[in-house]
Order: sequence, then structure tokens, then C-alpha cells
Amino acid sequence: MNADKTRRMALVMALLLSAAVLAAHRQTFFRPFDDTQQESIASFHAYGLAAANGAGLWPNPFVARQIDLGHSRIKPYPHWPNGFFLFFEGVLRIFGRTETVGRSVAVLGSLLAFTLIAASLNSSSVLVYGAVPLALLSAAGRDSAPFVFADVALYVFVGGLLWISARPGESKPGNWVFRAAMIAGLFFNHLLAPYAAVIVLLRWFEKRSARNLAIDAGALAAGSAAVLAALAAGAGDLRAGAAELASAFQLRSSYPLESWYRILTQ
Repeated sequence: MNADKTRRMALVMALLLSAAVLAAHRQTFFRPFDDTQQESIASFHAYGLAAANGAGLWPNPFVARQIDLGHSRIKPYPHWPNGFFLFFEGVLRIFGRTETVGRSVAVLGSLLAFTLIAASLNSSSVLVYGAVPLALLSAAGRDSAPFVFADVALYVFVGGLLWISARPGESKPGNWVFRAAMIAGLFFNHLLAPYAAVIVLLRWFEKRSARNLAIDAGALAAGSAAVLAALAAGAGDLRAGAAELASAFQLRSSYPLESWYRILTQ
């Protein structure tokens, strides 16, 4: 009981310190979208992908769609699934299409993800929960936590899957909650797949259940295949869509390591 009370107190203190960090660096976390060219393009792209859902979701509601201003039409954007942008559009309709709302979605989502990861460790150490405000305070946190794109969905689902896996006395229904969350997360950001694969292996390492490993891996494979198929179908032709996905993967995977490092250090 004392350990549970310590964890709750540490969590409250971590959230209070996180709020203090956000307040102290509010000009950084809620900076205008014209901060850098890369960030402004991605941020406004997220708003466009969200707004495009207002024109209708059919015939393929699972693929993101973008506004083609040059031809005054909505067309599929098969590089991303549509889950995050549907959610983002709902938030924008409720709270307004402002930069502050977008930043708030990203910042609060990142804070939730960091908190879930800390809670998943089931530690009573104050230092574990202290890592949450420290992550926000770091240069990387101040740069990436307010980033308005599908990255925030990736953070949240990684944290959520870890937290679900760490529940004490996880039962059979808990296993299916994990698998359902994993499949749902893929429709928000398909880049969750490699992170989910690591978590699946961690679950097997802790519980040594070959049956659960097989079912978890099967659910991950089926969900990934369904998302990739939906993205490919969004191009209108499965073969052309698959070729476009392969082209995007090759472009990013062949990027020189030194160039990645240079961008990250900026």
C-alpha cells in the first residue's frame, strides 16, 4: 500500500513539475508555425489533411487525403493512415482551427505518452517519474513535443501499449485489450509496427507464453498488412499504391546517416 501511495504522489509531483515546465517555456512549446520551414510545412500539412476529411470519407476512410489547391479537389495521400487526422479534425471543429489548439494536442499527447511510459515501469522511485518533466525540459523534448503531426499518435500508442502490458495480474481480456490497442494504433500511425514488435517480444520475455507470442505477432502482422493494403488501395490501383509506398520507404531508408545526424543536431 505504501508503494502505491508513493507512486501516486510521485505521479502528481511529476505532472505538477511538467505543468511548471510548460508554463516557463510556453513561448517555445506554443511557438508560431513559422519557426522553421520544415516545421511549418509539416504543421500546416496536418491541418490540411485533417480538413480534407470534411469533404467525405469514402470510398476509403482509412487513407489520409489532402487538398489539391491547383486542381480544386481532394485526393488520397497514401503515405499516412487517416486515424490521427480524423481525430485532429474533430478537435479542431470543437476548439477552433488555431495554432494554439494544434500545439496543445501535440504537447498534451506527448505528456500523456511520457507519463504512461513512466507508469508502465511500476516503480516507486521518484526519479522514474521525474524523467517526465525532464524529458519536456530537454532540448529534444522542447523541439519535438509541440510537433503537430502523426508523431504524437505514435508516442501515445507506444506509451499505451507499454502501460497495458505492465498491468499487474494481466488476464486474458487484458491480452485482447493490448492487441486491440495495437491494431488501432496502426491506423493512427503505421510506423508503430516496429515499436509494437519490440513490446511483443518484451511481453514474451516477461511471461514466457509461446501462445500469447504467436497471437500477438499474428495480430501485429495482420494489422500492419491491413493498414498497408488500405494505403496502397488509396492510390486507386493496388500495384501503383504498393510501388509508391515502396518508393517512399526506399527514399527514407537510403538517407545518409551523416545527414540524419546533421538534421537532428539542428
